[in-house]
Amino acid sequence: SSGKLSISQNVEKNNFSYNLDSSQNVTVKNINNKLGVLTPSTFTVIDTKKAVAKYTFDHGYSNPVIKTSGIYSLLVDQGSTKMRLDNTSENVYENELKGNILCGDVAKNGNTALATLSGDKLCNVTVYNKSLDKKMSYDLDYGYIIDIAINNSGSKIAFVALNSKNAQL
Repeated sequence: SSGKLSISQNVEKNNFSYNLDSSQNVTVKNINNKLGVLTPSTFTVIDTKKAVAKYTFDHGYSNPVIKTSGIYSLLVDQGSTKMRLDNTSENVYENELKGNILCGDVAKNGNTALATLSGDKLCNVTVYNKSLDKKMSYDLDYGYIIDIAINNSGSKIAFVALNSKNAQL
């Protein structure tokens, strides 16, 4: 009233009771208005209204990195060759790539863009659809890819590559 704002704070302790299997190295992402929780050993999709796990699995990755878009989550074992694509209720596919994974991203339609080390060149960028069909592949011999992005429709990608000479970027 009269142009003044009053704020109060009230915390309900038992509204969202869900226990994680780890308190360190936890990543939380939005997956189609649900919580995607990545811990060092598991990935879980939690219904935000009921605090109930809708889908969970043990990933076994030593350096797990997650990217999400729409109903899809891309989990890669960075520095290894393992990756998997899941939706909010099941695994779409799991795959091992030829080169070690540097980074990856996922589009809302399930297309994935992955940057890996390459035997012939320094790096390779490959785009797969949700059926694991290769849609595009590009070799790069300029530098090492440090980040990659794919647009929501899965039709365009962008990546950042760094190179150095005498320890200068």
